Amino acid sequence: MIDDHTLLSTLFIGKQIPFFILPEIGRFYPLDAQELNIISSIFGISADIFYIFSGIFAFILICCVFFALNRFLRNKIHSLFWILIILFSPAFVTSFLRLFVPEKLESVFFAIFIFSFIRFCDTDRFIFFVSALISANFALYYKEVAFIMLGGFCFFYILFSYKQKNKNPKILSLLLLFSCVVWVVAYYVFVLSIKTTSGNYGDTPYNAITVFFKNIINYTLSEPFLFIGIFALLVFRFYLVSFKHFKINPILDSALIASALHSLAYFALNIYSFHYPLPAYIFGIIPLAFYLREYFKYLFVKFLIAICAFVWLFNAFPAFIYQFNHYKAVPNNFANTIDFITSYIHKNPHTSIYLDGVNRASSGEVYHSFIKNLEFRSIDDFDMKSDLPIDNILLGVEDPLSKYSVFKSNDVISKKSGDLVVWTPYSTKSLDSSNYELLFYSDYGFNIPFLGIKSILKSIIIASKKDLVLSDNISMLPIHFSVYKVK
Repeated sequence: MIDDHTLLSTLFIGKQIPFFILPEIGRFYPLDAQELNIISSIFGISADIFYIFSGIFAFILICCVFFALNRFLRNKIHSLFWILIILFSPAFVTSFLRLFVPEKLESVFFAIFIFSFIRFCDTDRFIFFVSALISANFALYYKEVAFIMLGGFCFFYILFSYKQKNKNPKILSLLLLFSCVVWVVAYYVFVLSIKTTSGNYGDTPYNAITVFFKNIINYTLSEPFLFIGIFALLVFRFYLVSFKHFKINPILDSALIASALHSLAYFALNIYSFHYPLPAYIFGIIPLAFYLREYFKYLFVKFLIAICAFVWLFNAFPAFIYQFNHYKAVPNNFANTIDFITSYIHKNPHTSIYLDGVNRASSGEVYHSFIKNLEFRSIDDFDMKSDLPIDNILLGVEDPLSKYSVFKSNDVISKKSGDLVVWTPYSTKSLDSSNYELLFYSDYGFNIPFLGIKSILKSIIIASKKDLVLSDNISMLPIHFSVYKVK
């Protein structure tokens, strides 16, 4: 529900989804969701159709990565195991169960690229040259950090393969490095040259060092094989090559570095979300799988596997279960809630609505989702209000022209009798419903909490230093939606 309201102002009223170029916050990901324009023009506008194609895209990704893995592992069971690591990752499920996530198609095109590049190195067939070149160029324009990963891979492949007689893969890599330069020029032309503000996406009013370490912990707990395994293996490979005179593998070592560079880019940007790491899997999973098996005799590698497996089992996999259930259930509960509120406002005009525990600044998109969906149903005789002070001065900018109190000013407005209170998964605190009357409850899906290492850590931090935690909602519930009326 976070981004899906974009459909209401585009495809649902006969308009195309625009290219996502937002200079004021430094964003340039023009191809995101463009596939929805193509799909809807052929098959019509249907959530079922959109998700069928998401399934097709997932199948393409899985096939390409599987064959790339098996090229090095030479064992279908081992290759399948690592495919399951991707499939059961929070990054994968979040990307493929949401519509407006650029990492989804970015990862698909990178999967086609890595498969094609490996096949081109093996066969020297022109078809794989073309598919690698085209797919990589498509991937570049889905997310800004893509050029770092692709450029890193191509640069180090050229560096590591200088002794190889076949020059064609190096020519392909040079062309792709040029594509990365073109992307940088395009970013300057379409973003930097017309940007008039100093703000960037992900700017935070909080202590940058604190946010940095929180992001590292979040990434490590969500995707341990990427953020522990890849970096540890990179150090281990450097040691083996530099001091034990192991040979460099141009493809595997370039892919290992490229995956690490992708992760480092998000550290540098100091932003976190479940879906961000998915493309790093496409490059990182192949050297990760190969080297962990190849070096299993080393105690260091056995310890590394044990640590990654422990974190995966007790945090990453629970996060996968939570995210899967969340994105299967929440859209349905949200739609049911919008239907109820629509009917209620028809009978009770001039209603004020509060999203309990949802901050208008850090979670402004949730308010926009409710507003856009109600407006799409021709409901305009309502107001959205908030009784919480803003929690982010950079995002909580007042809009005097807004018709809704929640955005017009940052004033805290207390609830009064007759107001509606909606309880959602985006609440940052527990609900005190003692003064409320329950009007509606949508219970689609399972009300499964998130329970893992992260939730234990948050509980400990809240007990000792509460100001370090923005949300008291450790379990990330409810998945179900409730609508109350203030007595």
